[in-house]
Amino acid sequence: MIQDSTLNDTETRHKQLGKLFGIRSIEPECKDEYVRVPVDLPIEGMIQDINEIFEKEWYGMVHRRHSEWNRSVLYGGVGLTYNPDYIFDIPRHAQGLGQPRSQTQLSREEWIEQTQNKSYEPQVLLKNSYNDCLGLRVRNEVTYMKSLRVLFDKLKVNMFQGRIAEIRPHAIGPNDYEDNKEFMWHVDEPNEIVSRLLIPLVYSDDYYIEFADSGNKIRFEPGYAYHWNTRMVHRWGYDYSDTIQNRTCIVLGLGSWIKYEDGAWSTNEYFNKMHPTDMIAQGKVI
Repeated sequence: MIQDSTLNDTETRHKQLGKLFGIRSIEPECKDEYVRVPVDLPIEGMIQDINEIFEKEWYGMVHRRHSEWNRSVLYGGVGLTYNPDYIFDIPRHAQGLGQPRSQTQLSREEWIEQTQNKSYEPQVLLKNSYNDCLGLRVRNEVTYMKSLRVLFDKLKVNMFQGRIAEIRPHAIGPNDYEDNKEFMWHVDEPNEIVSRLLIPLVYSDDYYIEFADSGNKIRFEPGYAYHWNTRMVHRWGYDYSDTIQNRTCIVLGLGSWIKYEDGAWSTNEYFNKMHPTDMIAQGKVI
């Protein structure tokens, strides 16, 4: 067990804990490009809760290519977790929606080339910033709301850095979207640190998740949550039409191996033994 207060202020929590606990990469038994797991949730009630939230708060994503706090009008929502020691003076529900980081925008091919190296990390890593993913460790108020808490109370692991995410396709013109598609290619944290589970709530066949390597696309089906190795270069996208509706998903960031409780970090029984993808596929997470 490691007290959070003993960690240094110069490195992110996941970098420090990775070394202190001796986290290592292991190969999953499941080799599928993505995994879908059935979920039994009060969808209509959750959508109603989210609509109430969005009437009060909605924060556009701050893309890493920006050097200023320019929030997207296309993609945003509210964060599921917050960091009580956050270095920026922004609302708790905005902490899970990015921060500016000036860098040259990468193409699909450049992303693939850079991320072949498993040790690749973002250029700027600051403790108690958005890049300190394990710092976003405390559940926000929205996770305790009515129907929404049904989902979050089902989790068997800690939640980090998640968000309720909405795409508003009519907020920009179709040509603007086409011109900026490449900005959406990205990778996320290693699965051993934070695994992603995406739960679609409001969606249609217009929307998809696309993988850069294979070119394959996921189009959502009702009653399922989706997981993939987010170190694979991927992006969300949509086929624009005048009738396209907003899309809403819950993006869960899950600490499959690492636990946080009462100010201390520890590992669970699956640590360095079962890959997070296999944990999700076998119902060890939700």
